[in-house]
Amino acid sequence: MFSILLVEDEKLELETLRDYVDWKRLGASRVHTARNGRTALECLEAYDPDIMITDIQLPVMNGIELSKRAREEGYACKIVFLTGYDNFEYMKSAFQVQAVDYILKPFRVDEVEALIMRIREQLERERVAERSVELASGQIFAMACEQEGVDLEELSRKYFSVAADEKAFGLLAVYGITDEKATARIESLTEVRHAFYLDGLIIAVLHGYVSVADAAERIVAALDGQGSAAWFDDKVSITDMKKDTDILLGYRDRMFYGRPGELLRITGRVGERGGRFDRERWNQRGQKLCQNIVGGAIRRRHRKPLPHVWRNCSFWAGKNVRERLTGCI
Repeated sequence: MFSILLVEDEKLELETLRDYVDWKRLGASRVHTARNGRTALECLEAYDPDIMITDIQLPVMNGIELSKRAREEGYACKIVFLTGYDNFEYMKSAFQVQAVDYILKPFRVDEVEALIMRIREQLERERVAERSVELASGQIFAMACEQEGVDLEELSRKYFSVAADEKAFGLLAVYGITDEKATARIESLTEVRHAFYLDGLIIAVLHGYVSVADAAERIVAALDGQGSAAWFDDKVSITDMKKDTDILLGYRDRMFYGRPGELLRITGRVGERGGRFDRERWNQRGQKLCQNIVGGAIRRRHRKPLPHVWRNCSFWAGKNVRERLTGCI
């Protein structure tokens, strides 16, 4: 299925394209129309169609300028020009905006349908190729995070068209989620390039242009606050992913003993991250806190019922301290 935008200021020609071409048979799910270049640009923003058929001579903004704006703003739709002028200057302008073809006026409906069929087949081939690249790149990210000694240079040049150390990505880990299906929810977010389950936590590789901190908040929110996340301040190259993934794995205890929804920023340059989480020191702090609870210090300070404090601090306590606290409650 595909969507299409028809841009034509002549009402009769626009209605002919919209009503007489068998869009349903061709596989079009939605057909949008516009009568001038400015409205067409608004339609591009609102609907992001797969194909745009536009007249060259339009009020407000002509078809060539519309197509240039579409490319400048990142729209990848297939562009077909409608024109009554079969000359070199128009064709040169069409090639400059990567138009796939043009239709001469007056047009026949069967010619338009034949052209759309060819473009649809091209779209389907490109989508299959994109899915193949996505699957391959996902495997590359997983290998980069899990395995040592993998030759990432050739794979990076093949699938990312750059050297392995030239392209950087965001990297974060999600803790406290035992359902591996949650990776699909995370991967559906626009910020996420790939997500996979590894040793009890979810590793997410983010697009290089996004804010990792903002993405971490969105991911935790998408999981209804059930998990927590840790991420690196700076972006990570493919060659550094294994090293930094090991550091994220080292924070499992720290995040497990933390509160649900916690967001932890890991600072420092790549390869010079902070040390591993000190579980013994964390437990000692927790036991001291629980001992203070027994003595009433925290209860007096916060003036909250002791069971409330117990629920928020019990994960720190060792067996002996838990028994003492249970007697107090």
